[in-house]
Amino acid sequence: MSKRCTKCDESLPLSSFHRDSRSKDGRRASCAPCVAKSSRARSEAEPVWDPSVTHKTCTKCSLILHIDDFGVARRMMDGRNSRCRVCCSESTAEWQRSDVGRVKHAEAVRRYRERKKWGDSGGSP
Repeated sequence: MSKRCTKCDESLPLSSFHRDSRSKDGRRASCAPCVAKSSRARSEAEPVWDPSVTHKTCTKCSLILHIDDFGVARRMMDGRNSRCRVCCSESTAEWQRSDVGRVKHAEAVRRYRERKKWGDSGGSP
């Protein structure tokens, strides 16, 4: 069975499309290579910096804060996180205290130490 991609207009087998439970046929409208291409372009694009914007609202605490109170996030349209630094710190600490977070954090620290031990290449000496 095949499906036509809405971006490249090619007819490809269903296995070339990511799953999507919201669509009628259970697959995305664009094929996996087109999705990867557009995602890569979006990641490499520079954020839109608007110098007239000096304040932003935190999505968690709803406070209007200066733009410098938000961490840098290249993938966001304005180049800043949607949560202020305080809310981000609280969320991270809460996640690290959970069972899943504690295990994942310990694993990330172990991987970091291994990289530093052998250099940034990640391989053995």
